[in-house]
Amino acid sequence: MPDQSHPLGESRPIDSWLQPEPILIIGRDGQVGRALADALAPLGKIVLWGRGDFSLGDIMEKLDDSRPSAIINAAAWTKVDLAESRPAEAREANATMPAFLGKWAAKNEALVIHYSTDYVFDGQKNGAYLETDTPAPLNVYGQTKLEGDLALLESGAKALIFRTSWVYSIFGQNFPKTILNLAQKHPELTVNNDQKGAPTSAELIAQVTAVAAAKYLSAPESLPTGIYNLAASGHTTWRDYALTIISRARDLGFPISPNLKINSCEGPDPQRPARRPLNSRLDASKLEKDFRLFLPGWEYGLERLLSNMRALAVTA
Repeated sequence: MPDQSHPLGESRPIDSWLQPEPILIIGRDGQVGRALADALAPLGKIVLWGRGDFSLGDIMEKLDDSRPSAIINAAAWTKVDLAESRPAEAREANATMPAFLGKWAAKNEALVIHYSTDYVFDGQKNGAYLETDTPAPLNVYGQTKLEGDLALLESGAKALIFRTSWVYSIFGQNFPKTILNLAQKHPELTVNNDQKGAPTSAELIAQVTAVAAAKYLSAPESLPTGIYNLAASGHTTWRDYALTIISRARDLGFPISPNLKINSCEGPDPQRPARRPLNSRLDASKLEKDFRLFLPGWEYGLERLLSNMRALAVTA
């Protein structure tokens, strides 16, 4: 399949004050990739790659053809439990590909923006994790994502790594949509209540990325690089998150029984092979300070999701 350019970037000439080379978004079919296509459109020509547009065997050649000024890598193996039985595939997507991107970007003086995860930590810290805390992943997914972070940093490329958590959007499968779907089919649900984190919308991730990309295009040498935590402020548990979803969904008119009961459970789920960190909280104050941003509370993004779903009649 040929490269697909974003219509706003392809249908008109690029003015001289915009970058002559495109911004490449890898992972156009995912939650973050879809949000990125819209958020970055005002910056100029956008090229979108999906699963069938490249392989590790030809990615360097395709990058040579596209010559992007910046590569936004939103592609990853995110099937956490399946990674336990298919580590080679998870490592290829999460570690080997970022290494390739870093190698090309270092050689061609391009920027790489890459997304990492709270799962690089073991969740044993009492407070929110800082960028300087020592990683200790509990599962194959977290380990391969950490390997990708390190490979990109060691490549010599100008790289910006955003570590985020509990991602959701109006597209694809995610926790809010799963809860809404189950709530309309079952009178009772059981949700984990000992894992803490900050639900973070793909929309917020894309907005922050757009700020970073715009800064890079206007003043490349002033762009902060390295690892940054990118998560909504505040925190919750999965059960309290579910309760908030149901409460707000009812207020917005979703067809949810008033008698729905959400029970609490703790400890690992024996049906899920991969261990999860109990504490996924990420301190994003460094990002806010260095980029002069304000990251809203997690409830704000959830409210936007539910309102948009209701307005667009999106089913869970």
